[in-house]
Amino acid sequence: MNEGKAKAIKFLKNIKKDDNVALIFHNDGDGFASGILMKNFVEKKCRNIWMTSFALGKSKLSGRILEELKNRNKVIIMDLALNALASEIELLKDKPVLYIDHHPKDIEVSWITGYFTDSSCPASKSVYELTLEVSEDQKEKEWVAVWGLVSDYGDKYAENQEFINNFLKREKISLKELKEKYIYKISSFLVYFEDNFPKAFDILDKMEDYKEVKKIYKYSDIVDREIKKCVKEFKIKRERLGKTFFYYFDAKYNIKSIVINILSSEEFDRIFVFASGFDDKTRISARCQSGKVDVAELLKKCVAGLGYGAAGGHSKTAGATILKKDLEKFKDNLEKISKEM
Repeated sequence: MNEGKAKAIKFLKNIKKDDNVALIFHNDGDGFASGILMKNFVEKKCRNIWMTSFALGKSKLSGRILEELKNRNKVIIMDLALNALASEIELLKDKPVLYIDHHPKDIEVSWITGYFTDSSCPASKSVYELTLEVSEDQKEKEWVAVWGLVSDYGDKYAENQEFINNFLKREKISLKELKEKYIYKISSFLVYFEDNFPKAFDILDKMEDYKEVKKIYKYSDIVDREIKKCVKEFKIKRERLGKTFFYYFDAKYNIKSIVINILSSEEFDRIFVFASGFDDKTRISARCQSGKVDVAELLKKCVAGLGYGAAGGHSKTAGATILKKDLEKFKDNLEKISKEM
């Protein structure tokens, strides 16, 4: 067992009945699965838990969140790139912090308890394995770990095949059926409730197994119709910028990541860069499922020099946030830089 894993398990074992624990996790499938798994574990050890999802490039460890954190004596952060929180994590230096993540890490924070893996091991699988080391009761939530793992492309890596296949064999279901009937539906459900985190979390947390996902079809189907519309429009409105397919759209829901995942899965060697606006900013998503181009590095180069611009992620999947006024400059950079990659 590596040192980081051993320290993480020790942190979890040391949670006491009178502790007041904060859980912070990314607002995507892997993040929500991590949050549910950790909440399921922590609530059996202490009574006081506060949780929030966190949108990189949009949320901050400030305002209401920082006020809430002042009242907590332990913090667990999951599925959030440490690089993106580099300037904010110091605000928590007076508290014990457990950090579980799988994004590329260019910085070191010596005072946190960190368990960091590579892209092949999404945070939800790490959370499941860590908590299972402490409590066998976590086996009841294995389906949540599988959901989080597959929603973050963990099924593409050989080291996860045994874990996934054991679940599929026991449940007598194919990976294709699991994705289409359950995992993709959860993704659309989370989009529908993007502005109502507590309700979305509560509904998913109360599910005893993946088959109960059918209860949320009435929400996910609404988003799915918008997704199909945007997939069709992409083929008409896309722009060719250098080696990339660029697509800007203002959809009714925040479905940019889902749409780009669908299209990039169909064409593994293509580089896709999608954009959509919110407030005075533009959110960017990039994909190259073959891994021939490191899209995280591509976006970092494209936002450099824009004054305001944050980019990060994995080599195959990445995101960025820029000011709306800089979109054309970003596109110019994208066209020029992608030609050279």
